[in-house]
Amino acid sequence: MTSRWIEAAVLTLACLTLFAGLGSLPLTQPDEGRNALVAAEMLASGRWLVPTFGQVEYLDKPALFFKLVGVSLAAFGHTEAAARLPSALAALALVAAVWAFARRFHGSRVGALAALSLATMPLFVAFARLVIFDMVLTLLVCLAIFAGFLAEEAPPARRRRWYLAAALAAGLATLVKGPVGFVVPALVHLVAARASGRRGALRRSLAPANVALFLAVVLPWFVGVSVVAPDFPYYGIVHETFARLTSESFQRNQPVWFYLFVLGAGALPWSLLAPAGAAAMWRLGRSLGSFDRLCIVWVLAVVAFFTLSRSKQPAYVLSVCVPLALLVGRALDAAIERSTGRAARALFGVLVAMCMLAAAGGAAATFAWMQPDLLERLPGPDGAGSALWHGVLPPAAGVCAVFVIAAAAARWRRSAPAALACLALLLPALLVATAPSFSAYAEARSSRAIARTMLSLPPEAEVACLRCFPSALPFYLGRPVTLVSHDATELRSNYVLFRIARDRVLPPGVVFEGDLDAWLAGRERPVYLLADEDGQQALAAIAAARGVGVRQVAPRYWAALVPPAAEH
Repeated sequence: MTSRWIEAAVLTLACLTLFAGLGSLPLTQPDEGRNALVAAEMLASGRWLVPTFGQVEYLDKPALFFKLVGVSLAAFGHTEAAARLPSALAALALVAAVWAFARRFHGSRVGALAALSLATMPLFVAFARLVIFDMVLTLLVCLAIFAGFLAEEAPPARRRRWYLAAALAAGLATLVKGPVGFVVPALVHLVAARASGRRGALRRSLAPANVALFLAVVLPWFVGVSVVAPDFPYYGIVHETFARLTSESFQRNQPVWFYLFVLGAGALPWSLLAPAGAAAMWRLGRSLGSFDRLCIVWVLAVVAFFTLSRSKQPAYVLSVCVPLALLVGRALDAAIERSTGRAARALFGVLVAMCMLAAAGGAAATFAWMQPDLLERLPGPDGAGSALWHGVLPPAAGVCAVFVIAAAAARWRRSAPAALACLALLLPALLVATAPSFSAYAEARSSRAIARTMLSLPPEAEVACLRCFPSALPFYLGRPVTLVSHDATELRSNYVLFRIARDRVLPPGVVFEGDLDAWLAGRERPVYLLADEDGQQALAAIAAARGVGVRQVAPRYWAALVPPAAEH
């Protein structure tokens, strides 16, 4: 198997897993809808320093990611694909960076195999297809780590250039998601340098030119936001960053083994190589090279750091997919080079394990599909689970069956390239086969479906949400939506809640529910009032008092068009 063949496969699979059907699913709630709306409002208002969310200042995260999404919306239109494009492009750039980094130290084939494994990891692919900060952040964090490592590997004459590149990447990462953008690269870089016996790495990384460049990137934004919102330094550093790491106020605490599960499942099938890889590293001991030491330190340091954090989310360890892919690339190269060696035996062991999982999964999918009563009990809220699984299970079972046959043939022939192809194609095949059913299911539960029912609204009508706020609704409608609430928790914004707790005043665009009658009485235009299960009875009472009907517009939403006060 030549490196050119693998490179072509990497490009094809990366484009398939990262871009195919990028706009087919509606924006998910709440993160995608909120982030797309913030970017759209930023684009419409021209306010690139302080983002807004539904007419409310939104400083939960810095502005750079929103700017990127806003540029994409301006270039390609207000579509789901345009909103997700920055994440997908960042993922593709990271695949290319992994290929280039591994190639520099171990040749083209290792680079291509590392990129191939990264482009087919479920955790990586999932975040590459979402309107969310984490993929852009991961790209910049990894570039900073790569550049810092290359600075220590380079001759002294070229070291300064790589350190400046690391400082630039860390500064941009900070503009995406705050201090984590420089803390993670610094942690990995310094521990890896120490593990490789490189003294003075801290002094070299904090050289005046490096610090000056980092501050030149970060300070203009930080100072500008602090002038507009003087409470932001305290909120961003103490409340949002320090409290997230040390307190349970964000209600995201997970068991100590949480990230082992996330990476074990999120990096399948390649994570199954971990036991054999760990044994190989143990045998090498002190003879490990700096490349391998970097990968090991990267995995252990990031997992340990975020395990100690009280707030845990799968996205926090997204960057760990990169060192895992680098190590997998080395193992796959060894398996192809020697079909009878330890690496090849480990690869065939993974193939057999995945074959058993696929056989069990395919049998379970077939059995469930043939049991209508069982389909009704499978997860799927609003009574839509049966239809979802009825559409998903047959193609999933078919993919599993094909995989089992192909895997058995590869194992019988003891062909490492064939085994590699089977494992790499499993995720893309499942995505292609099941995507139509998931698209139909997501459409039935999205704000896009609600927005389509509102196309016949009078253009002058106002839109308000009672005790709910489908975050993508204003994005799809292209008009502001008022929230009627007791405390604005429906906005799901920590900064908004921080401001309300401090000022004891609801922000613009939010109406206190106790004042709803007075607010409606002051409207000179009709109000389209939307509610979910929590506000359904209150909506029915409001509609009855004004002599209008209530209709269901989505599985969990009801609406009424309330006329102006002068008409009732």
